[in-house]
Amino acid sequence: MKIVFFVKRFYTNKDLIKDRFGRLFYFPTILAEMGHDCEVVALDFKNSAAIDMHQDNVRFRTLTKRSFWRLPSAASLCSKLDLSDADVVFSSGDSYCGYLGLRLARHLSAKAVFDIYDDYANFGSNKLPFMRSMLTTAASESDLLVCASESIRDTYSALQANAVMAQNGVDSHVFAPEEKQSARTSAGLGNNEAVVGYFGSIHNLRGIDDLIAAIELLRAEDRDVKLLLAGRDYGDADLKRPWIDYRGMVDQDEVVTLINACDVVTIPYKDTDIIRMTNACKLMEYFACRVPVVVTDVSDYASYFPAQFSCVAKPSDPASLAEAIGNQLENGNVVDAAAVISWEKVTAQLDAQIRRLI
Repeated sequence: MKIVFFVKRFYTNKDLIKDRFGRLFYFPTILAEMGHDCEVVALDFKNSAAIDMHQDNVRFRTLTKRSFWRLPSAASLCSKLDLSDADVVFSSGDSYCGYLGLRLARHLSAKAVFDIYDDYANFGSNKLPFMRSMLTTAASESDLLVCASESIRDTYSALQANAVMAQNGVDSHVFAPEEKQSARTSAGLGNNEAVVGYFGSIHNLRGIDDLIAAIELLRAEDRDVKLLLAGRDYGDADLKRPWIDYRGMVDQDEVVTLINACDVVTIPYKDTDIIRMTNACKLMEYFACRVPVVVTDVSDYASYFPAQFSCVAKPSDPASLAEAIGNQLENGNVVDAAAVISWEKVTAQLDAQIRRLI
């Protein structure tokens, strides 16, 4: 089949092309490996120069736009990009992507697939006029709705009976175990201290304040614990502590080394409407590196762990988080390798669902 992906270039603080990041990169590249003709058309609101390149058997093209109000119509997209032979239009990234993808599919007499990887209703863009109606239309009128988590499917299946789950996976060729002491040497870390890590958006809505408070509690028990962080700093958390090692935004290969340098890695999220819908890529990345994990009891994260691991904390509860981290520092429980879901497995399931449309 000819599958056109109509998406955002930048999402979750990553560049899908240069960072080779997430589902919007792996879905088209793996489907191309399976024999489909895949093309990615990515809206780019950050750069003035467009890209047209082939990578991993996929053509990637960007459409540079200055604002939401200058988005193209389906007819102009077809005339500009020559997409007339498309069998499927797969849209993802935000409400307007889903709506424009639906219009493009109808213009081409192609099947429309709308992918929701987070609850777009809570994105900032949905404060703009007509965005919520675009989301409802895209979800209800597309031929297939793809959801990154059970909670997203539970929410949007009221609008679309043909809703399936395709969670986030991991590239096990990139995220893989490294010898801890070697990783620490590469990362410039000492060998005798306990290192607790978090890698992702650094702001209090993601529980960074709770994580910092939890480490303070552990240090008050005379534990020599360092907190290792990397990701975009939103500026609402106090990172100026001698025991916090913040590396800023780093390349993916460096993230792998930092994960492997840790004794415990964490997802300390608070319980919010948008978090309940998430299926964080970092969970599978942690699992693939075979490092002990601590999570808060939000979304479906607790379901991945046996109760005896004692690694699931109450959200917004630093004492509970400190207890879970302490348990993992002592016991080092690691999930079974079968819990690691590859992008190949997720994409094969998606392929079967798309084939049913044709």
